[in-house]
Amino acid sequence: MKKIFLSIALAITGLVAQAQNTGAKPAPQGFCQPINKQMSHAGIGGLVSKCPGTDADLSIILPSFHSKPSPGYMQLPVGWKYVFFTNNTHTGQPIPSLKVGVGKYYLFGYNPATGCYNTDLSTVSVDVYCCNVPNASVPLLTDNAQIPCNASTIPNLNAYLAPYNLPPDVKVTWSKYPTAGVQGMNMKPDEVSPLNAPPGKYYAFFESTSGGLCYYQNASNIGTPLTITKLNCATDAQLVPENSDLWINKVEFDNNAQFTLFPNPVSDELSFKNSESLKNIVKTTLYNNQGTEVYQSGADPLQKINVKHLPTGVYVLKVVEKSNKASNHRILIAR
Repeated sequence: MKKIFLSIALAITGLVAQAQNTGAKPAPQGFCQPINKQMSHAGIGGLVSKCPGTDADLSIILPSFHSKPSPGYMQLPVGWKYVFFTNNTHTGQPIPSLKVGVGKYYLFGYNPATGCYNTDLSTVSVDVYCCNVPNASVPLLTDNAQIPCNASTIPNLNAYLAPYNLPPDVKVTWSKYPTAGVQGMNMKPDEVSPLNAPPGKYYAFFESTSGGLCYYQNASNIGTPLTITKLNCATDAQLVPENSDLWINKVEFDNNAQFTLFPNPVSDELSFKNSESLKNIVKTTLYNNQGTEVYQSGADPLQKINVKHLPTGVYVLKVVEKSNKASNHRILIAR
């Protein structure tokens, strides 16, 4: 679903006033003495709302919305208020509501008692337009992944994205911070590269790549989390030394299978990434490093194998296909 993004056209100092809009009445000829200063706003990067619609709230950009405006805000005179027009000369009437849709809006200071404005030519504008961001959280294959003992990073965080049909102008952005916006503000998160990611917690967001920045947040404004941890080879992995006489060292492993097992290392559930491959599989058996069978599938092998009850260590998954071809796959259970 599309979203509305508001970009601030001029980031300048702010002032504190009540944000209300009423019809403007003309002042007597020669009565007004304009402040002759431009109005200011809070410098917010933008706002998010559904599109089409009128869900963008202009009041969020006003300094009066914030408990601690920046130092140096010019104070609006007593009795004045904020108003927005769709033109920069306050011609006609101000917009009747701060909930708006697509358009360009100009900010003025207005005194309803005298009909005076702070200026006759506003240069403070807010653009409201649509961007095509999916109305969904970013789907992931898992919420945690582990870096193997012989590596220090995850090659690519995007490898953990679940299949999703994205519009051509939308991508996934990763951040170390959970929120891309609060109270409707569409503030750009600090992006991180998905490549060679070290241990840590990462959050995935949908981002529009056209028409300005635009992000989708779920109800709690939090991106989809992915936690990356590093295995402790000496304790967690309990890897079998190459010179040991254990059964597992005599197993020949197949590295050219038509399916992928993930995650590997695994802590809770082992899955077949290609569910189509299950159509050709008739049996799966899991052995520990001593060759003892610890799991065997039924007549219809499952796409997911629960390994929560098994201790940390190296295991062998034997897969038998309809053609009686058998293949062995090294599995590491680590927590």
